[in-house]
Amino acid sequence: MGLSTSTEPKQFDAIPSAICAAMSNAIPLGFPGQPQTLRAASAHAATGTVDPAVARRVANVLRIHLVLVVVTQKFALPISGEIQIAFAMLLQYAVFGIFMLMGVLRVHLVRALMVLAFVSFAMIVHAVYNADVGYSPGSLFLLTLILTMYAFVVPMDEENYNRILRTFQLIAVGASVLVYFNWGTQFAGLGMFNLEDFIPDKFQYINYVYMNKLVWNLPWYKPNGIVFLEVSHLSQFIGMALVIELARFRRLKYAALYAVALLCSFGGTGTLLVLASAPFLLVMLPRKFIVAVVLAAPLLLAVAAQIGVLDNFTKRATEFGTEKSSGYNRFVLPAVTSTNALERDGLGGLLGSGAGSIPAGDPTKGGVNGFAWSPYAKVIYEYGLIGFLLWLPLTLYAIFNRGIPFIICWIAFLQYNFLNGALNVPLHTVYCYVLAATYVMMPTAKSQPAAEPAPRPLRGRRQASASAANVSPATPPSAGRPLSP
Repeated sequence: MGLSTSTEPKQFDAIPSAICAAMSNAIPLGFPGQPQTLRAASAHAATGTVDPAVARRVANVLRIHLVLVVVTQKFALPISGEIQIAFAMLLQYAVFGIFMLMGVLRVHLVRALMVLAFVSFAMIVHAVYNADVGYSPGSLFLLTLILTMYAFVVPMDEENYNRILRTFQLIAVGASVLVYFNWGTQFAGLGMFNLEDFIPDKFQYINYVYMNKLVWNLPWYKPNGIVFLEVSHLSQFIGMALVIELARFRRLKYAALYAVALLCSFGGTGTLLVLASAPFLLVMLPRKFIVAVVLAAPLLLAVAAQIGVLDNFTKRATEFGTEKSSGYNRFVLPAVTSTNALERDGLGGLLGSGAGSIPAGDPTKGGVNGFAWSPYAKVIYEYGLIGFLLWLPLTLYAIFNRGIPFIICWIAFLQYNFLNGALNVPLHTVYCYVLAATYVMMPTAKSQPAAEPAPRPLRGRRQASASAANVSPATPPSAGRPLSP
């Protein structure tokens, strides 16, 4: 990991050799029909390199996967009751299947052992200690599927990793345009497009406020980007794109597009993500970019004040001390709940109260918490301190992946664990996976010069002529090729 200050692809000379050897130490997964592919992948892994053609195919799959995950995030497959499997989960495991067919999917041994440790602990505790408390087997199974994602890795080089990031940026361009589209249709008196009107109820991903009024006594709705779960997801996605743009590509027109769209989304979590990343960006950005940001800040603040963003942000900032408010429920209540859970009598603090036992809240009905619990709070409450100490190193080790710029790992971790993540919502883990966790970064294999094609065999008179021409006059016939009679 490191802070990149260049938009050009970095050389891999500084990558520790242990990273390059990781692929050869991992367990390859594939089918008997691809022995040649597997042998080729293993040959490159043994030398600590990745075939650029393989990396390109892997990147193409992940780019398509990223697009599909974003546009289908409001869809889920119903299982029973309120148990759903998000399309993001189905798509992710379909990608694993594709990688197996390609012969590039491998099991990261350390992560797999960490997943096994957590799952084994949870199953033993639920079988022995929480067997009578009515825990949710579906919740435990869903968490197992989500954490298992971190056990799989694929080889990647920097050029193709950048292609994946550029796809993320292009999706964010579309999201930004949809912010302006949402406002445009409202100003035109057409209202705001509601995708939920076209999704059957049983296939809608539940417990998110899709249509969220800007102020309850006004007709305006916060933009939702049509395909996003709610405004906070939209603003976080654009916020991540803004940080990636400043850290990696530094194209001013894209940065401006994301910044204005982020303000117009009226989503506070995306802004918080950018502010939390600002100290790292200041270290990375060249001086001319810092000067440009300083010069643009007054204009952005003026626009924010004019359209009401500053007023909205100020009101949201005061919510941290107000119980049952959005800010309190999102940031303060999880910490309070975690502390209380650790102080439970008996073994409750160490072992938890069982999967799915944390009080649920439906934000559309004014539930207990009104939002999806932060992952760390849910883990502490349901799996106890021991479960938390098994879960946290796994997520940190997987997300803060070597070879991936720290700033990208940082924003993936923030959106997952503190801003709008939820332990059993696959979407946030998929973002972590595609942005950072899935890769073993390796240098590209140097291409070997192509061998000259073998000459076509000569026949008849051509063969005799060639044989005669190849024999020097000073060379006796016995020393050269036999001559035809």
